[in-house]
This record gives sequence, C-alpha cells and structure tokens, in this order.
Amino acid sequence: MGFYLGIMGAKQDLPSKDIDTLINLCYKFNSAFVNPMFLAKNITESVYINKYITLEELQEIYYKDMDKIIQEDNFGLLKNYSSKNNDYEIN
Repeated sequence: MGFYLGIMGAKQDLPSKDIDTLINLCYKFNSAFVNPMFLAKNITESVYINKYITLEELQEIYYKDMDKIIQEDNFGLLKNYSSKNNDYEIN
C-alpha cells in the first residue's frame, strides 16, 4: 500500500501497467531501512517528473547500485544510468 501511495503522491495519471512496473521496482529496491512511500515517490519523480532516467532503464539497474543512491538520498545520480549519459557507473 505504501508504494502505491508514494507513486500516486508523485504522479496520479499513470497507466496501470506503469504503476505495476513501479511497484515491482519498489519491491526490488526496498530494504527494511527505507520508507516505502519515500522510495516510491522518489523513483516515480525520477522517471516522470525530473526525467533522470526512463522506466526501461531503471529496470536494468542493479540492487546494489540503487541501494547506494537511496542511502545517499541522491536520486539525481540516476542520470548516470540514462542512455542520454555516456557514463554508466556511479563514481
């Protein structure tokens, strides 16, 4: 429920397929130390509001890399994983 509320808090007019994908990504990247609404809201904003990365590219990120982004609370680092960027690793 927290993931859904976080997604809806960020953007309400998403297709149900995208919502399902975002929820699955939240489960993939979730840990016991992360607020589910925080995670879902930031992932949704990174894709649809800030456009750091596409949903397809986000699905390719490894848990370990995303965990670092979450711990640093710097979702702007997702730009490093975008096809618009030449670098594919967080330095």
